[in-house]
Amino acid sequence: MKQQVEGLRELRQITGKAQADIASALNIKQPSVSKIEKQTDMYLSTLRSYVEAVGGKLELTVKL
Repeated sequence: MKQQVEGLRELRQITGKAQADIASALNIKQPSVSKIEKQTDMYLSTLRSYVEAVGGKLELTVKL
């Protein structure tokens, strides 16, 4: 199923997970998850870890 989402918070909500679930999967505290969800710029490794924590897979495509 492909679906366009506007941000990490919406992605998490679609999967039915709470911030506490993500925090547990990433071995961080819940306030850190909130901070990640509000960021507009982050490392790809952080994004990948978050996406995997909600059960997804991050794929990056570069087109020239």
